[in-house]
Order: sequence, then C-alpha cells, then structure tokens
Amino acid sequence: MTFTTKKVSLYGKDTEPNKGVSNAYDSVIQGGIDGNCLLGIFGLRNSGKTFCCSKIVNQAQKTNVYDRIYLITPTFLSNKSYFGKHIDEEDVFEPNRDSIKQVIESVEQDRDDFEKYLQDLEDYNEFMKKLNSKKDLFTDEDIFKFDNLGWLEMTPEKPQWKYKKVRPPQSLVILDDILGSQVVHSPFFTKIATLNRHIAGLTEPYGERSACGLGVIFNSQTYSMNQGVSRVLRQNLTHMIVFKNKQQKQMDKMVEELAGAVDEEKFMEAYNYAIQDKHDSLLISFKPHCPTHTFKRNLNELIIFPDDKKECHCH
Repeated sequence: MTFTTKKVSLYGKDTEPNKGVSNAYDSVIQGGIDGNCLLGIFGLRNSGKTFCCSKIVNQAQKTNVYDRIYLITPTFLSNKSYFGKHIDEEDVFEPNRDSIKQVIESVEQDRDDFEKYLQDLEDYNEFMKKLNSKKDLFTDEDIFKFDNLGWLEMTPEKPQWKYKKVRPPQSLVILDDILGSQVVHSPFFTKIATLNRHIAGLTEPYGERSACGLGVIFNSQTYSMNQGVSRVLRQNLTHMIVFKNKQQKQMDKMVEELAGAVDEEKFMEAYNYAIQDKHDSLLISFKPHCPTHTFKRNLNELIIFPDDKKECHCH
C-alpha cells in the first residue's frame, strides 16, 4: 500500500503558544537529579537507600539547590548522621496523616515571606529614591504610607532576605521509612505526587518560576504492596533508583509500569549490569536532559546504549 502526503497551511508556528514557565529550580546539577524532582528510592532494608539519599542531598547542597529541607521519618535520631547538617530539627516530622500538610503549610509561609520581602524592598527603594531626589516629592499618599511604616521618624534599613539567594524558596521533603504509616493514606500525599512543582503558587511569576514548588524524595522497602506507595505516585516519578530485588513479582510489576516510559529490554540490561554488589543501584531518569543520561549505575556511571548515543546532545 502506497500513499502521498501534502502539507496544508494550518497550525503553523504562528499558532504556537508562548513558552510557559518551567518552575525549574536554579543551581541545577548538570547531569544530576533536578532539584524539584519526584524521586522514588526502592530497596530492601540495609540495601543503602538512606546512604544513597544522603549523597544526593549532599551533592545538591554543594551548590545551594535547597533553601530548606524537611524530613518525615520515625527514625531521625538513627539517621541524624546522614541528614543532620542539612536539616533543622524543627523541620523533622513524625509520620502521620497531617505531616505532609504541615510541610506544605511551611512552604507556603516561606512563599508569603518572600513576597513580603519583595514588597518591602520595592517600598524601600521608592522611599530612598524620593528621599534623595530633588524632583520627586512625597505626595500625601506617600506620607501616609511611609508614616504607617514608621519611616518618617527613622531612616529604614534595607530589607534582607532570610536565605542565601534571593529567589522563591526552594525546598525538599524526604519521606523515609513511612510504609505502614498514615502518611501514605493522606490526600496530601497524592497532592505532592501530582502537583509537587506547583506547590505554593506565586502571586506574580518570578523569572521562570510561577510557584515555589517542592522537591520530593521517598525511600521505600518495596516498589508495590497493598496499603503502600500508590500507583499515582509511582507513575508521576521523574526519577527512580532501584536496588537489588529478588522478588520476581516486584520486578515484573516494575517492568510493567515502566513500559510506557523506558524500553523494557534496556531497563533489564541496565539493571543486570548495575546490580553487581550488595549496595549497587540503578538510577532511571524519565525525562533526562540527554538520552545518554537515562540510566546510571550508583548515581555517577552512565550506561549508554548505541541508539541513545546517536541522539546525544550533551557532548
């Protein structure tokens, strides 16, 4: 059967929408895991999940990816050596039905603080410009406004932002050892699985950001189980790390659900190569910046397939 083709003058470039905001975090680690990721780490007890997670966080904080990191876990004291230097104890929560809600509320408060800082800075700059200008005089409205701020009696100090970089706050929540807890039954668990990049929306876009967003990493001993991590969350993952798994049913389930995102043969070949020793892992990136970064052994060894190499654009 043969056919001919012909293009028609419809749906051209003039009908393409304006580029939307990406909500990507700055200080992105080139070739690494995106800051506002949704990352699932799956491995049996003592496989090295928490150690692996701490390496990801340590790498991110080398370039100040996160302004604030939250941890939901029942075992913080035993894991303090892994995360203690990056997480304040006030940002550690016991796993219960409201844990994620509390984290989201804290992210939203940071958003409110940031927008207040921007407004305070705008008011300060306006006040100082008029104070030092010979042309721009204070109007009655200005006098009322600045008097309420207490600036007519004392020259104000320039507002200072509370974190290192002036940007919508960038946050991460780590959920560790939460299976069997009320966290997985919370509606907020589903919310961060589907809307994590859109958490704490901004009143006005700031650069490429329309929301503060919230990076999510969760560690789980099993990929799928009754009353465990929901399929909704698994299917929205941006990245996944798997350790050695001897349960064939779990592997079959994994392959079945990954079929639409990565090639099954590539996945199994990469997995069999990556898992050589007890604590080895395979990292899968579902939307890599380059096809050659789809699979990694132990976070930093690329597993490159010939057809992906042909499509490489990261040199």
